[in-house]
Amino acid sequence: MVDHLPRTSHFVEAVAQDDELAAESHDEVSTAKPRGTPISEFGLTEEILAQIRDSLGVLNANLVNVNLPTGKPRAKAPKPFPRPQTARERADQIWKRERYDDVVAQMTPGHAGDDTG
Repeated sequence: MVDHLPRTSHFVEAVAQDDELAAESHDEVSTAKPRGTPISEFGLTEEILAQIRDSLGVLNANLVNVNLPTGKPRAKAPKPFPRPQTARERADQIWKRERYDDVVAQMTPGHAGDDTG
């Protein structure tokens, strides 16, 4: 029955924001806190509007680029509209960053794991 709750329910948001649950898959706890709109307030309508906004930004940048003379700097598409981030996504970001730092440390002698990349 719980599986049939809408994604905007408070239960689904609580599960999505549970750092301990997300850390079980990566054996680490995210210290980042939720940012932006809560998942319970970001429903299907908001997701569709965010996708439309992102698509219009890309379309606008492409139209500007088509009409630029050769050699002029190209317009960049705007950053995507921020979506709610779950604890699992935060844990995934930490895990990816740590793997990246491990590779950099192996490839560059004397690298002390600084956060410049």
